[in-house]
Amino acid sequence: MEKYVQLLYDRIKDDKDRVMRLIMIMDGAINEMHNNGIFSQLPLDVQERVHSEDPEERITVKSSIAKSLAYNSFITSSQPLRLKSGDIAHMIGVKFNQTFINSIALCIQGGLEGLYQNGIYKHCEDEIMQYYIQTDAHGEDYKSFRRKMMELESLYDNFQINFIPANFFEKKETAPVTKTTEEKKEKKGLFAKLFSKK
Repeated sequence: MEKYVQLLYDRIKDDKDRVMRLIMIMDGAINEMHNNGIFSQLPLDVQERVHSEDPEERITVKSSIAKSLAYNSFITSSQPLRLKSGDIAHMIGVKFNQTFINSIALCIQGGLEGLYQNGIYKHCEDEIMQYYIQTDAHGEDYKSFRRKMMELESLYDNFQINFIPANFFEKKETAPVTKTTEEKKEKKGLFAKLFSKK
């Protein structure tokens, strides 16, 4: 499994329902890569890993590619916030795409797991950290995205996922910890960050 999926899996492995929801998101993301011909666009050396005889390596590489695609294509911003209560929160911007809904969810899972591993939630009231999502999804897309995020939220005990409109915190006079994160710089390539040679 991909690193952050494995970390979550190890914590919830005794809860069959949660494990099933996690596996469904991961498998859904991998299927999105297959269905949209993403793997065939990769460099030959990466394709070899995608088709490795080792099933664990195949799953790890495929889910990592799905997460990388979602991060580079659909996550427009990411920033910590300081709420009026003094709690630390986090906010991301999402350019929603129904075709890659599980890949987006898998990417956000990585973000949640990173925050969990850092232990930031322990400094929040009742050890529950607020995680805000600003998205351009609307109508049926919004409903399906919200359902997917509620599935993801159910895998964690220490995060509450909230959907908010643009400029919400400016209106509420809530100051971020740092200046608003600018949109990412132009990408060198969809998979450059994950598979670039050093």
